[in-house]
Amino acid sequence: MVDGGDLGRTAVKRNGEAIEKIGATCVGEVGALLWDPAVRSAGLAPGLRIHDLRHTCASLLIAHGAHPKAAQVHLGHSSISVTMDRYGHLFPSDMQPWRWLSMACTSSSRGLCSRR
Repeated sequence: MVDGGDLGRTAVKRNGEAIEKIGATCVGEVGALLWDPAVRSAGLAPGLRIHDLRHTCASLLIAHGAHPKAAQVHLGHSSISVTMDRYGHLFPSDMQPWRWLSMACTSSSRGLCSRR
């Protein structure tokens, strides 16, 4: 892989000639020679995209308690906003510990938060 500047990351042949831009899908020569055989030999679903693995990586990081900033750095996002916009719904809510208070306030007219 080489940095293609504005073109993004580019796969190259052994002679250094660019094959194609690598993005959300792996098509053409790279897909036929590398990706598709690897997917088949691993017993994965045909049509699996490289980007699907990126989302899986992010989901696993979050499920195992990675801090949002650590996930951002690992995924190479330009800002924490990019990470949170894409994966924020997977992070546990900071409000979860306080859910009992909300439930107590709304569960009865004589709840913990009722006015007297």
